[in-house]
Amino acid sequence: MAPNPFANIEEAFNHKVVKTKGCWSWLGFINGDGYGLLSWQMKKFTAHRVSYELHVGPIGKGLHVLHDCDNASCTNPKHLRLGTHRDNMDDILKRGNCLKKLTLDNIDFIQSSSLPVKQLAEMFNCSVQNIYYYKKRKQV
Repeated sequence: MAPNPFANIEEAFNHKVVKTKGCWSWLGFINGDGYGLLSWQMKKFTAHRVSYELHVGPIGKGLHVLHDCDNASCTNPKHLRLGTHRDNMDDILKRGNCLKKLTLDNIDFIQSSSLPVKQLAEMFNCSVQNIYYYKKRKQV
């Protein structure tokens, strides 16, 4: 593996992000859950957590970095906040509990579809996170 060309993780982060007034777009690798990944010193980090630590401060043990914008790949610290796993689940439910909206045929379609998750979320008026859960065959 080639050495990292950046002097520190902040340089590596800034090289892979486009900062705008809205969501900061991650240009690097996006994992299957829609989160940006940053490799640094042979370790992988989720980009939104790196952004939070760089721009806001440390993340307490057991805490999650939650997105207020419902965009998993966003790294804008103004869209991020700390919360518990329960807070994360509550946010997902508030943004669109698809359990009450979707038929079994809809869920089968979502799970077998190759359409982008964002498009499926718009199609079924659900949050992106709810669609990810269905794609992984989990229920919220």
